[in-house]
Order: sequence, then C-alpha cells, then structure tokens
Amino acid sequence: MKNSLFIRFLRKDLFLGLNSNKTRYFLSLLLFVYLSYMFTKELSIAENKASSITNFWFYFFQGIGVYNPSSGVPFVIPFTWIIIQVIIALLVLNYPSRDLFTTGVQSLIRIKKRSYWWTSKCIWNFVTIIFVYLVAFICAFIFSAFLGEISLNFSDDFFCLQKNYNGSIIVIIYLMPVLTSIAISMVQMLISILLKPIYSFVIVICYLIVSSYYCSPILIGNYSMLLRSSVFDIGKINFITAVIVDVLVIIFSAIIGLFYFNRVDIIKKG
Repeated sequence: MKNSLFIRFLRKDLFLGLNSNKTRYFLSLLLFVYLSYMFTKELSIAENKASSITNFWFYFFQGIGVYNPSSGVPFVIPFTWIIIQVIIALLVLNYPSRDLFTTGVQSLIRIKKRSYWWTSKCIWNFVTIIFVYLVAFICAFIFSAFLGEISLNFSDDFFCLQKNYNGSIIVIIYLMPVLTSIAISMVQMLISILLKPIYSFVIVICYLIVSSYYCSPILIGNYSMLLRSSVFDIGKINFITAVIVDVLVIIFSAIIGLFYFNRVDIIKKG
C-alpha cells in the first residue's frame, strides 16, 4: 500500500512536471539544433567532411579553459555553456514549489507522508536533467549521421587527439556534464523550497558565472566544462574528485531537503 502511494506521487510528478516543461524542452531542442548547425558550418569551413557524436557533444559542453587573470587576456564569458545552464535551471525552476502550494498540500494532508513528496521530486529532478541531455545527444546523433560518422569515438582529426587517450575519457565527457547538472539542480530545488524559486535561479546562475571565472573544486560548475578537465591537459579538474563532490552534493541536498521538509509548516510558509 505504501509503495503504491509513492508510485502514484511519482507518476503524477513525472507526468505533470515533464508536461509543464514542454516549451522549455522545445527551446532546448532549438538551442542544440542551432549549436549543431553552427558546428557543422565550422567543420565545412575547415573542410572536415565528418564528425562523430562525441565531437558534437564536446562542442556543446566544452565551456572555456582555465582563466588566468594575471595573463592580461580579458575574460570572455562562455555564452554557449551559460545559455545551456540557464535552460537547465529554468527546467527545474518552479514545478516543486507550484505543486507544493497547490494540489500538493491536499495530497500531503491526506497521506501524511512528506518523505514521499520530497523523494518523488528528487527523482523528477533527475529525470528532467537526463531528458534535456538526451535531447542534446539526439541532436548530436542526427547531425553526425548526416555527416556520415555515427561513432562515440572522437574523429581522427579532432584537436584533443594531440595526446593519447582511452575509452575512459569518453565516459568522462558524457558523465560529467550530466552528473554536475543533477548536483546543481538539486541545490537549486532545495533553495527554491527554503526561499523562493526566483532566488534559487538567480543564485545558481551567479554561481555558475563565478565558476566560469574561477577554477576551484568548490565551484562545481567547473566540472561540467569539459575543457577544465585534467584529461585534456588544459585544466586541473580531477575526474574522481568531481564525481565524489557531485555525489556528495546530491546526497546532502536530498537529506537536508527531507529534514527541512519534514519540519516546516507548509500552510504557514505558503
């Protein structure tokens, strides 16, 4: 009986939560189609006739290399990376709060299981993030197929092959942006419950901009910029460190959110 109640919560969140984001998912689709097209144009200019799925993926999430203020070179915001992060932040912006202070209140009063509500929202959060990255992957797949190279390996002429690499780098390239986005979105969802959704959005975007300026393990936005990864000899973000920190952020956000949500006066807060 308890499991069936939780499944009902989860089904409702997945249906309503994903459905409420249809416009934002469409925007993400347009963005990745546009980026794929721009990368294809760059390949055409460079007279490269093919490019793999991973080449496109890297183009989406490369970010910028580590910025050195003492170099005298002006800082340039990685607009492509920032825009992707903004869309992701918009996807998790307000559904939990909107649900909590509308139909969610009646559901919680009826079943008296706040842990079900919060756990369901955490799973919805994971699915939302994975779905937007799936959109990115599908765009990369379609354009790479159009160019005649459906492969998860880098194309032979891709710049990162100036050094030897193995299959583990491919795992890093696909895992780190997704895992980092889940960690950041969990923090955003927690802040939106503690404060308000708009505050959580502003805080997250400012945090990500700061991450693009400073390279530090504390600023986990660095983890999703592939050019910051130590595997490319351009940055200094260690993969193992990044995974551990991301996982800890996800776990602590879930625990703190559950602890707070079990004690807050929902009606008064609403």
